[in-house]
Amino acid sequence: MQEDKRFIQITIDEIKARLRMKGYNLTTFLEAYNHTLDKPLSLANFSKRLNGGNLKYWEIKQIAEFLGYKIEWKE
Repeated sequence: MQEDKRFIQITIDEIKARLRMKGYNLTTFLEAYNHTLDKPLSLANFSKRLNGGNLKYWEIKQIAEFLGYKIEWKE
């Protein structure tokens, strides 16, 4: 359980770092990202879900692709 929480925190930190590397903060990211979605996300909802570690894998993958990254599993 502790390892799961640590992994989730690392993932959250990685997403935030990649946003900053691309010149975004949460507000500017959502302004751009929402144009690609059928149902826009509110800043409060996205921030709560991100910081709470409640994003689904497909959402993380979609965010990565929007930022120009590809999530790859390697063994």
